[in-house]
Amino acid sequence: MDRRGKQQQVGFRFFPTLKETRIPMYGVRTETEGLLFQIAPLRIVRWLADNQLITDPGLAEEEQAREWMLQTLEPVTSIFEAPAEEATRAVLTLVHSASHRMMKSLAARCGLNIDSLAEHLFPLNGAFLVYANKRSQFTLGGLEHVFRRDLADALTELTAETRCLFDPVCRDRETACTACLHVAEISCARFNTALSRKVLFGGHASPLPAMAGKFEGRAWTGFWIP
Repeated sequence: MDRRGKQQQVGFRFFPTLKETRIPMYGVRTETEGLLFQIAPLRIVRWLADNQLITDPGLAEEEQAREWMLQTLEPVTSIFEAPAEEATRAVLTLVHSASHRMMKSLAARCGLNIDSLAEHLFPLNGAFLVYANKRSQFTLGGLEHVFRRDLADALTELTAETRCLFDPVCRDRETACTACLHVAEISCARFNTALSRKVLFGGHASPLPAMAGKFEGRAWTGFWIP
């Protein structure tokens, strides 16, 4: 009813349907700083072969391994569910776990809280980008400082501690817990899914839930062997 007490019809404006050709999207364009990391493709291919996820293609050069990954692995299209294909799922978990480990190492050195860092994943390239997730026009320069002054120590710290605060409970889990690899969801590209400490450091339980039976009775070879 209006102010005069007259009855008025109410109309609802629903969300756009798939039939509409133009759907508005909103974003904030900003300039920031970031560090791009790539895991050696040849090491990834050999690691997949060591865990019997693929037949060893017998590659000898990084460029061959990079081409093999792009041609063989399936595209990662969902940020909520990991791919069903075993090798692609393993590579995604490896890249994502390494990214979170790197974010924690950088946060301790760059002057930014880890919640102020974010990631972008390139699983088929074995790469990830860690960047400052800022809302202002001011760039602190913390990541640039780490790159110029402290990158070697930041990389060394990735394998300095293989345990978790909640071991042995976390050690026997198939996925990582909040203490060792999880970050704030505003910083994570996949809402803290597809993470595993066993992918990095090895273990007896499968880090991929769908493959638990396949790895029963034998150890999973970690990418970073302690």
